[in-house]
Amino acid sequence: MSQHMTVYIAGKPYTFDPDDVWKEGGEAYIYKYGSDALLRYYRRPDDIRFAGTTPEDRQRQHFVELRLEELQRKLPVFPKNLPERVVTDRELVWNSIDQRSRPRIVGSIVPLIPDAVTLHELASAKFRRENTIGDVAVIDILKDLYATVCGVHKADAVIGDFNTENVLVQPSLLRAPLVDAHAMQFGSYLCATYTARYVDPLVARWAASKVPGEPGSVEMIGRHSPLTDWYAYHLMFWEMWYAPLYGGVYRPKTGATMVEFEERPFHSPRLSVLHPDVAYPKRGFQDYHTAPPEILEHYRNLVTKDLRAPFPEKFLDNLRVAYGGTYLATHTPVPAVPVGISIIRSGPASSTLMFETTGTILDAAYHGGRLRFLCSKDGRFYREGARTKGDLDIGKGSFNPKVAYIIQGDSTILAKEGGKATLIAPGAAPLQLDAERYRQGKPVVATNENFYYWAGQGKVRRKPKPDPQLAMFVTPQPVEICEALQEQTRIWVGPKFGFAFSATANFAKAFVFDAEKAGNLPVDLEPLSGNIVAIRCYFSDDRLWLFTTKKVNGSNVNKCTLIDSNGKRLAASKTVADGDDSWLGSIDGKCAALLPAPGGKIEALLSVTADGVVLVQQSGVKLSGSSAFEGTATLVNADDNLFYSPDGLYAWNSNSIRLIKTS
Repeated sequence: MSQHMTVYIAGKPYTFDPDDVWKEGGEAYIYKYGSDALLRYYRRPDDIRFAGTTPEDRQRQHFVELRLEELQRKLPVFPKNLPERVVTDRELVWNSIDQRSRPRIVGSIVPLIPDAVTLHELASAKFRRENTIGDVAVIDILKDLYATVCGVHKADAVIGDFNTENVLVQPSLLRAPLVDAHAMQFGSYLCATYTARYVDPLVARWAASKVPGEPGSVEMIGRHSPLTDWYAYHLMFWEMWYAPLYGGVYRPKTGATMVEFEERPFHSPRLSVLHPDVAYPKRGFQDYHTAPPEILEHYRNLVTKDLRAPFPEKFLDNLRVAYGGTYLATHTPVPAVPVGISIIRSGPASSTLMFETTGTILDAAYHGGRLRFLCSKDGRFYREGARTKGDLDIGKGSFNPKVAYIIQGDSTILAKEGGKATLIAPGAAPLQLDAERYRQGKPVVATNENFYYWAGQGKVRRKPKPDPQLAMFVTPQPVEICEALQEQTRIWVGPKFGFAFSATANFAKAFVFDAEKAGNLPVDLEPLSGNIVAIRCYFSDDRLWLFTTKKVNGSNVNKCTLIDSNGKRLAASKTVADGDDSWLGSIDGKCAALLPAPGGKIEALLSVTADGVVLVQQSGVKLSGSSAFEGTATLVNADDNLFYSPDGLYAWNSNSIRLIKTS
């Protein structure tokens, strides 16, 4: 248990628990402050993230120290005439009010932006489909952001470190608030930070590493300006419709020098997706050739001639009128067809349609020797029933992105963000679980075929799946598995073991635990260090394929670490995810499998890729993917989820479940 901390806000003391983190940023820890505000507490040079004694560690610590010193002078004179969409400090947070001790600014109070996502999330076509955000709405949000950029420049300020993580989006209000305003540039205060993916290559350069085999880095050689803000806006606009401008896979002609991914914007010529030697991603993005000619020509001038200018507002106006919401085709449900009859053959592979709906499939699993699924349609939830259309009605409701839908045998768990987790079992009244919420978000719940697990009151607990025949005679008591940090622990569970990760401002821990027995074993934290933005876990009986997405200089770096049931790291591989079509280019669309092989079985990962289903295996300390199974390219989609069963490989998305087999 950490020691509480007291700070001063508007001259009054305020005490909080530093471990009660709501979210983490690169420069600060974020805490809830009342119902409508947040407390940003700046990271110090001795923060756990900057721990280390290498020259690079010391350089980061020194930079943090310089930044904090500048904030002491900068924040009290911050501009007051910025546009209303710029989220500025309500109050400054001080470490003392005793003038004899020279009070220092240690944070700030900022408004809480309700129902917001990042612009990075909005760029996902899948996210927009699931949340029914049409293309006209996206254009209106971009117009709102356009007006904010103009307003910032009119106030003689520069955004500087302008990227898709510091632009929040309120889709229902068509607004795009701008956060992290403290880093803005004005007067004599320059913006010293930048995001490599969005920094203008005219004010930065690529510095090759002096250490053989180590990656290079981006260095600023100029200063931010209104034109560098517009350059970043150009990239954000493009990403709302197409693959990142510097995404794709660079395949140089014979004899050409290979260029590191992050070096491509700084290379001469610029190696964007418009370059003939860059292969455009095959999945998940619209073909940029469909762009209106005037927009395409404008971007060619941006990357090939280095022309800089404010983004043409007419592009936004023309798109809104010309496309009327169909610029990027939104998802249209497929009419239902007879189940188990529609079989598609593609060479040695086949796909059998097991279920299809004009509603939304929320979860699917293979439990108890058969296919299970949950879907919503016409304002009600349904489970698979006696008939193939899914006729087991479990109550009113429709898809809500703030709810986690989890199948556990015949039972269903609904875990609502900011609310409770409810277990719905046949023949029993709904049961509320005492699961705590992870950082005040969704309740922490996980399941496998035999048990359901939750974190609450500092413990990870489990209970067996409900048995209607025994319910009237005995009520199983929860079994404690291991300890957990309150409201700071996430759990995932496979058939035989589970994985948990806890992190606070000053502490981090990862461990594996047996699915049935008490106790846990530590896991090396290296795969979970840095700015982790997403985690996925895929289990076999004694292997965990741990996937993480980490923000590194504005790019998404995906890493897969293979861990055994004792917590030992066996192998790992990573890639810069933007535009990568390989099995590691996405952390979704996978499943672990124990596959039959001559002389026994092999541990493997099956993954959806642009070329079909790929088999991934351990190769020494690395992980490698084989060529795709023949014929599967046309049988799986970019947004498919997978799970393996004795029947074969199931692939499912929001509208259909298919069984894929290969001969």
